[in-house]
Amino acid sequence: MMSTRCVFEVAVLFLAIAALLLLWTLACRPTLCISALYLAICFAILIRETLLTVTGHVPCGLPTFGSECAETQCEQKSYFLFFETGCAKHLCVRTERLEVQSVFKVPASELHTVWLITGLAFAWATLLLTALQLKQWMTPVFGGLPVERGYSIARLTAIVLLLPATYGVCAAGALRVITTNREDTWTAEALLDVAELFSAIALYSFQRLLIVYVDVLHADSPKAAEKVEPDQIRHSFQKVMSVGIQQYVVLQFVCNSILVAVKAWDWLHPSSCEDALQGMMQYVFPRHNISLAINEAKLRDTIHTRTSSLACEDVWNATSLLMVVADFFTCSIALFAVLQYEHAFNDALRPVRPFWKFWGVKGLLSVNFMQTSVLTALGFLLASETPSYVRTFLNYYLLSAESLALALLNLWAYPVKHPRPAREKVDFVDELQDDEPSRTAQPFEIEAPAPAAETLGRKQSA
Repeated sequence: MMSTRCVFEVAVLFLAIAALLLLWTLACRPTLCISALYLAICFAILIRETLLTVTGHVPCGLPTFGSECAETQCEQKSYFLFFETGCAKHLCVRTERLEVQSVFKVPASELHTVWLITGLAFAWATLLLTALQLKQWMTPVFGGLPVERGYSIARLTAIVLLLPATYGVCAAGALRVITTNREDTWTAEALLDVAELFSAIALYSFQRLLIVYVDVLHADSPKAAEKVEPDQIRHSFQKVMSVGIQQYVVLQFVCNSILVAVKAWDWLHPSSCEDALQGMMQYVFPRHNISLAINEAKLRDTIHTRTSSLACEDVWNATSLLMVVADFFTCSIALFAVLQYEHAFNDALRPVRPFWKFWGVKGLLSVNFMQTSVLTALGFLLASETPSYVRTFLNYYLLSAESLALALLNLWAYPVKHPRPAREKVDFVDELQDDEPSRTAQPFEIEAPAPAAETLGRKQSA
C-alpha cells in the first residue's frame, strides 16, 4: 500500500521538520516524544523507499515522449497538364514534443544494483543505530527519574542523534530517484537541502546542549567556576552565540520553504514556470528584450522531463544562486559561534569531551560541502567522460556511508553511561559532574549503609 501511493517525499520530510520546529517553539524546548515521532516518520519513508526499490513501482509516474510534426513544407509539387494540382511530397520543418504515456513501473532488475542495495543497507543500519541509542537516552527519563538536568540533556541530545538518520533517509531516497530517472537530479538535490535544514537545527541543539553543560558545571563544580566569567557576562555571551546560529536556521528554513513551493508548483502547474522564468529574466535584465527558447539538442536526448519542468528547474537554479552565497556565510557564522563558545569554556567542558560531540554535528555538513566541491571540480575536468548524474549519485552514495560512520561516532561521543574506576555504575547525569563529585549530587545511586562497628566486632569474635 505504501508503494502504490503518490507521495511527495521532499514535502513530507520538510513538513515533519517544520512541525518539529513549531512544537519546539510553542513548548520553548524540544521534547523527546516529538523526536520519537520524527524518527517514526523517517522509518516510514525508508520502508517506502525499500518497497519501491524491491517492486520497481513509480507511483507518481514517469512521462515518456515522442515527436509530432507541427509544421510542414512542400518539397515536391504535383502537376497535371502543366497545371499545379497540389503537393506530392511534404517535408516536416518543425516538430513538437508530445507525451505518449506515463510509466508507473520500471523493471525491478534495473533497481537491484549493488550501489542502491548497499546504500539502502547503510541507511537502515544508520536508522537502527539511531533508534537504539535514542531508546537508551529515553529509558532513564521515562523511568520515573525526577532529574531536570538529565531531561534537558536527553531532549537536546535526541535532536543531535537524529541528524545521521535524516541524512541516511535522504541519501537512500536520492539514490532510488536517480536510479529510476537519471534526469531527475533536482529532486535528489532537494532532499539534500532538507537534510541541511535539519543539520542547522541539530547545530542549534548542540549549542544549547553546551550551554546546559556549562551552566551545570558552573553551578556544581567550584574548580570549573573559577575559570569562567561572571554570570552576567557568561549569559550575554551565550545569547550572542545563539543568535549566530538562529540566523542560519532561519535562512535554511526560508530557502527550503521556497524550494518545496517551487517543487509543488512544478508538480501541480508546471506550465506556469515558463512564464515565471520569462518574467524573472525581464526583472533581472530590464533593459534587454530576452526571448527564451528550449535547447532542442538537449531536449531531444531526454526521456522523462517535460519542457515546463525544465523551466521550473531553471527558475529554482536561478533563485538558489543567491541563496548559496548567503547560506555559505550564515553557515560559517554558525560554526564559528559554536567553535568560539567551545574554546571559551574549554576547561569547564573538558569532562564531557566536546571535541567529538562537535565533530559529530559538524561532520556531515563539512564533509558534504568539501565532497560536493571536489566532485564538481572533477566533473569540470572530466566533463566529456562523466555525466552529471554520476557525480550526484556518487555524492549521495558516499553520504549514506558517512551517515553510518557518524551514527557509530555518536555511540562513542554521546554515551548514556560513562564507566569510571571508582564506581560500578554511573548514569548519564554523572558526566555533568567534575572530577571530585559530592555524594549528594548523585540522585541515581543508592548505596547500602556501612555495617556498624559493633556488628563487625561480633563477627570477628565469632
